Amino acid sequence: MGNALVVKKDFRINLENELFIRGEATLVEEQIAKPVLVISHGFRGYKDWGFWPYVTAWFAERGFYVVHFDFSRVGAQNSGADEVSVQRLSTVSRELSDLGAILANLREHKLPLAEQADIDRITLLGHSRAGGSNIIFAAEHSYISAVIAWNGGPPPKAVAGNPNPFINDDVEHNKQRFDTARLLASLTSPVLIIQGNKDREALLEGQRLLKEAAPNQTYVSIRDADHFFGGEHPFHHTTPYLEEALEVTHSFITKLDSYPQ
Repeated sequence: MGNALVVKKDFRINLENELFIRGEATLVEEQIAKPVLVISHGFRGYKDWGFWPYVTAWFAERGFYVVHFDFSRVGAQNSGADEVSVQRLSTVSRELSDLGAILANLREHKLPLAEQADIDRITLLGHSRAGGSNIIFAAEHSYISAVIAWNGGPPPKAVAGNPNPFINDDVEHNKQRFDTARLLASLTSPVLIIQGNKDREALLEGQRLLKEAAPNQTYVSIRDADHFFGGEHPFHHTTPYLEEALEVTHSFITKLDSYPQ
């Protein structure tokens, strides 16, 4: 599908208290229902950071209906919200709420070109902290077909001296809910965790924890890859590490029943 025309259709989901989520559906327009890939950026990222537009087009060319969006904290920050308001929106619980809004609109056929999204085939792909949020979401919503975490997935931890007290408070009050190691062990949906071996030691240790808790899931280490697979912003070119992550992810998804080969 190298010559396929990829289109992007913007959408906005209005939430409570004048909050909103901006996103886009990226796909090749064909009158067939496509498996859905919902992509969540990391804690310090946003949907148009670095390699994300390249990644969304890459999967769209291969037959997916790709949903990519900014978490509501990004929209609030870009709209000039004060620091405390943005901090309140920066918790894992808020990420899960935003994911819920995205998936509800998807399943209610409210996103652009909805007739081309096969809502019976939904995979979540999250980077960094969002990888863990996706595991939690999948554990709470049985309709999710599969989960992929790029350089993420371990249980979130409260960090001493964190300048955002809302994040620590959220983690402390949701230890059981956010225990991704426990959730991963009980998930029936297949999960792929890709980890660059030059990432932060905390994430490398977190992957070892997940693998020990849920050895039945799939774990891939990318040699010499850092947290962003060698990517940068603005995006100038892809990297061997990103290409490996893409190919491993695609191979994993296409081995699922009824996914494009």
